[in-house]
Amino acid sequence: MKTMPFAIIAIAVATMTASLLGQGPEKREMTEEEKARIAAKAVQLAETAKKLDEIQKKLEETKARLRQKFEPTASDAPDMLWGKMLRFRSVNMPEDAAKSLELLRRKNSRDFLPGAISAAEALCRLGPDAPTVEGVMISSYEPPATSHAIFKPGDIVVARDGQPVRRVEDWKTSIGSRYRFWRMDGSGQFRLHEAALPAGQPRVGLVNVAEEGAAETMAVYANEARKQLRKLEEDETRVREERAVVSSTLETIENATPDAAIVAAVRAAAKNGADAYASELAHLGAELASNLRRGPLTPILNETVLATISAIDDITDTVPGTEAAQFAFLESLADAAHAAKPAAHARELETNLRLAMLEEALRQGNRAQADHVFASVKTLAAGDELTIGVLEMFEPAILLLRGEDALALRKWNEYIAGQREMAHGAAAADAYEAQSAAIMRDLLSDMKRHGVELGALVNKFPGL
Repeated sequence: MKTMPFAIIAIAVATMTASLLGQGPEKREMTEEEKARIAAKAVQLAETAKKLDEIQKKLEETKARLRQKFEPTASDAPDMLWGKMLRFRSVNMPEDAAKSLELLRRKNSRDFLPGAISAAEALCRLGPDAPTVEGVMISSYEPPATSHAIFKPGDIVVARDGQPVRRVEDWKTSIGSRYRFWRMDGSGQFRLHEAALPAGQPRVGLVNVAEEGAAETMAVYANEARKQLRKLEEDETRVREERAVVSSTLETIENATPDAAIVAAVRAAAKNGADAYASELAHLGAELASNLRRGPLTPILNETVLATISAIDDITDTVPGTEAAQFAFLESLADAAHAAKPAAHARELETNLRLAMLEEALRQGNRAQADHVFASVKTLAAGDELTIGVLEMFEPAILLLRGEDALALRKWNEYIAGQREMAHGAAAADAYEAQSAAIMRDLLSDMKRHGVELGALVNKFPGL
């Protein structure tokens, strides 16, 4: 029995077996391709989760080493506590940084006024989302001053007259210079300000808000972990969506069976020879085409049409000399689907029908028909990766009809390599390759019977 191409261009379409004719409708099991696709996704998720676990483990090990080395204590001097806070902040360990700041607050140091400590706590909470990585914080005023015309404790200066201020070494004061700085408001949010320095202002205490080279060390691991987590969540979402599609389409296929009256009429006509059979196909084609044009098309109607065509295709195999009638039958339905509504369902049905026409033309070794239909499907397939993939699989057969056997072999090797690369796992890759090879072997066998030279490609299919 032939394998209809629409069985592989989307999850929603599966090969209908001969049992549909004699035993009534059967529920289709999930195809190996569908199982392999979901299994590959599951393997990919497991690998991503494993990588994330490795990153997390490395992160925790690094954190443990840093805690042991830089654990803040009550005996630490204020500058030492600030330095430990910077170290923990640089590697995105906000809870440990907060411990240093809490000990610093208890010391009531005049070099670190409460506003500076509060702003530092906010920076640590924000982590990578803080408004600035580098800058110089106003930590205090030179005694006996208790205020300043433009600066408050906790302000983070990032520029002077348009030049960046990244560290204390970059700090300069000049009357009239314009300073740009971040200030924390009452809600804990930082707002950007700009002001000119007036005359007569006290000197201020300054501290860095980041270690030099803080972008290095464990921040790399933290950022990588966040990216891997986002990727994992995206993969999980895709797998859930794909499983939902599989579930929905399997339900549709299970409810779609061949039209019993049509199948019975075709089977009866087959007993009367090729001419009677061809006449019956033409009559049924006209009737079905009319129904399709009237519409509206639905997923279940599309599947019923495809199931009916698959059953008819099996009967056609038993009546020699009716291949042309079968092709014409498919073409009349494809033309009708082209004019049907709604457009989305019509396009899907037309694509499946024209792929069936393409396979029929290839099996008969009819180059003119195959070239024409291939071009039609290529136009329909714009943006449809699954259909494009099917065309890539059948392209070697097209090339054989054109006598380009060396190019046919190269295209087949490229197609298989692409399938394996896309599979994301050895098991899924083997499944994809085996299914593609089985479909191509069946197709090449028919082409060979119709006198098509298979060239070097035959070596890929022992026994042909």
